Amino acid sequence: MNLEILQETFTTIRLNSEQFVSVFYDNLFTECPEVKNLFAGTDISKQERKLMTVFVVIISNLHDISYLRNLLKNLGKRHLKYGVIRKHYHLLGETMLKTLESFLPEKWTAEVEQAWKDAYQTIVNLMLEGAKDDNFSSDDRLPYIPSIVEKLRAEAIAQKYLRDGRSINLVKHRLLEDYYFKELEQKIGRAETMKIVSDVVKKASQKELNYNKVKIS
Repeated sequence: MNLEILQETFTTIRLNSEQFVSVFYDNLFTECPEVKNLFAGTDISKQERKLMTVFVVIISNLHDISYLRNLLKNLGKRHLKYGVIRKHYHLLGETMLKTLESFLPEKWTAEVEQAWKDAYQTIVNLMLEGAKDDNFSSDDRLPYIPSIVEKLRAEAIAQKYLRDGRSINLVKHRLLEDYYFKELEQKIGRAETMKIVSDVVKKASQKELNYNKVKIS
């Protein structure tokens, strides 16, 4: 996730918060009428305020993954009781991106879109952790995406190994021995964990290359 992009663009959204959530639910009910039943008997005006409150809390605490994990896991548990399934998360995500784009016409670049996609998928992953139930099989879950804090920590470790003269393959091996990746492997399997490790090492290598260029110049 790109925290700077998320926080910067969300400032624009907050300036038009009431209109934004109203348009979001209009879009949702128009394009996904099947979700209307989830809001039966719900005061939509109150729901709109709740959504923006959650939005503000999440964006304001992107730096604190521990707090967000607890918050979103609890939120996922509650939504499971409301009848929310994996398909609904997908529909809400598409509608959210469309609404964001309409409110950020000049700022909606490919980089901004990707930042919001990554953020939404991370949020959903954490909510699904709290919604663990027979209703969610392993096939229902979205691909795991490490948080920005986890990625930065892993990249920092990889950069240290690279600066110590370790080969890329050895760096990958050492990362897989790290307790964080051992726990991750238990959750998502060896193959998926290795994909994440490879991505982390690739980014760390690029950062190290840029670092060396700066030193030389």
